[in-house]
Amino acid sequence: MANYRPSTSENEYDPAKEQLEPEEQEELLFKQDIEEAMSASLDELAHQLQLEEVIAFSDALLASELQFQEALIASSNACSSSSTPNSLSSPEIQECDEHDDNTQVGSGKRPRGGPVLVSSPKRARTAGNEVDHVVLCGICLEAKQNSEFFDREGCSHRFCNDCTAQHVLAKLQEKLIPISCPEPNCSQTLMPDQCETFLPGETLDMWHLVLVEADIPESQRFYCPYKDCSALLVKDVPEFGSSAGAVINQSECPNCRKLFCAQCVVPWHAGFECNEYQRLSPSEREQDDLKLLMLAKEKQWQRCPKCRTLVERDSGCSHMICRCSFQFCYKCGSEWKDARVPCACPGWQEDEDDI
Repeated sequence: MANYRPSTSENEYDPAKEQLEPEEQEELLFKQDIEEAMSASLDELAHQLQLEEVIAFSDALLASELQFQEALIASSNACSSSSTPNSLSSPEIQECDEHDDNTQVGSGKRPRGGPVLVSSPKRARTAGNEVDHVVLCGICLEAKQNSEFFDREGCSHRFCNDCTAQHVLAKLQEKLIPISCPEPNCSQTLMPDQCETFLPGETLDMWHLVLVEADIPESQRFYCPYKDCSALLVKDVPEFGSSAGAVINQSECPNCRKLFCAQCVVPWHAGFECNEYQRLSPSEREQDDLKLLMLAKEKQWQRCPKCRTLVERDSGCSHMICRCSFQFCYKCGSEWKDARVPCACPGWQEDEDDI
């Protein structure tokens, strides 16, 4: 009998089948069905084995990745503890293999030459062909290039430029100078010339202004009283031998060009002497209130001796009754009681005749 390969098509013509008896043909077809079933089972079994191999490889890859992450954390803790105690400064985490530039954390690939602590997708190389290693910042806990860290002489603590800039800005906003190292319990200080390579221009200007302000004695510095200005101003100190009796009241802010009182350090109180202004209650020192008080001064309005309310007399005698029920003389403020004239001011006789 000639060798042949079973066909999966029932309609395909096979000359050898015509030479066989019906029983032999039926047996042959039965064998072909068995062979086709066995072939399908083998294909399914091979597919299942491949799937199990993929799952096993994925499990091994995941276990390897977990071991790698544990080694990374342990190495970071070891680097932190090897420096100063309780230090937040940045341990440098270097790669063991300098030839594999494409190794990434979480890629599942281990480079040659041993385990990698932290690797970067792209490692910058300097002119001397040196690798710019990745460093972990002790403040933001982000891995960054070594070139992104702030270094200075006399201090071993290193933090990234972004965190150092935020630290400086926070201290300047609170006017806390000198600015110390971000590391707790570190006595080293920062200076503007050390940070000018990464600080914004606005922060540097603020730093210089705060330093200038700190050099001015507290007794000689004050600020513009206008809320939309608040510029730093300095009181003039009379020179030795000059007239010390001259008192300057009205002054102009060189920044906002508005007038203010240099003695009271308030917006200019036109029409009021400093002693008159100081006698006013805080609720009467606003500009609108000062305008009303200026009008009362021009019209010679009086105040109730009890409640301090402004009272205007348009006609009649000097006997006034305030809305608080207090009675007094409009000219001198003496209290009127027991239906008796309290003072010798003119204007009471008409009132007695009316009674």
